[in-house]
Amino acid sequence: MKTTIYQAPNKKKKQVQLTPRDRKVFYWIGEQYAVRRDHLQVLLSRESEWKFQIKGELVSDKAVKNVLSRWRCAGWVEVQKIFSAEPQWIWLTRKGIACANVPYPYRSPGLSKFNHYWHVNTVRLYLEKNKREMIHWMSERAINERQKDHRRGHMADGEAHYKNTCIGIEVELTQKSKKRLARILRTLKREYDVVWYFVADESYTALMTALKQIDRQGQVFVVYRLPDLLN
Repeated sequence: MKTTIYQAPNKKKKQVQLTPRDRKVFYWIGEQYAVRRDHLQVLLSRESEWKFQIKGELVSDKAVKNVLSRWRCAGWVEVQKIFSAEPQWIWLTRKGIACANVPYPYRSPGLSKFNHYWHVNTVRLYLEKNKREMIHWMSERAINERQKDHRRGHMADGEAHYKNTCIGIEVELTQKSKKRLARILRTLKREYDVVWYFVADESYTALMTALKQIDRQGQVFVVYRLPDLLN
């Protein structure tokens, strides 16, 4: 007796479509090197429905999970658990960069950079939330591209173009030597009319001491304490 084995027709894998929201968020991630999942939730919410725009509500954790699943399926992002006690980190693959026309090359983040990335991203999100459409952010990667042929010393962590003023953004997490800190401050003072300095508590005293020598009139540097942004 001959047995016939029925084979179901092959189903073509559904192609994942890049949405306008994907493109905007990918561009943001590409500018900032990488984004932690908690910040990604804010970005997805900001580019989503009116509820976040009006009420400030975040999309759910399940929604973030579904988006990440779709992105990974398409090969657009890498998602890794870097530190056991922290949320996952996400950055673009070469395919993701190409799909969203991000003007920067692929770069796998170094382990020592994640803490700094998170704090710079915190500052950017804070400014974009509180200054809204009045502010335009220029990332470190964009500054690096602009200055690559005539770079001079220290480069800012970002720029905020606000009310026709280009403001240097600096995020200070660890205390530097007096000589190095003074060199950085002089470079920033030379490059910008105004610098917004976001500083951790452990670096605050050293920074304020140095500024008494570099910016005696207090006309260039405006200092913000990072913990105030996180509360």
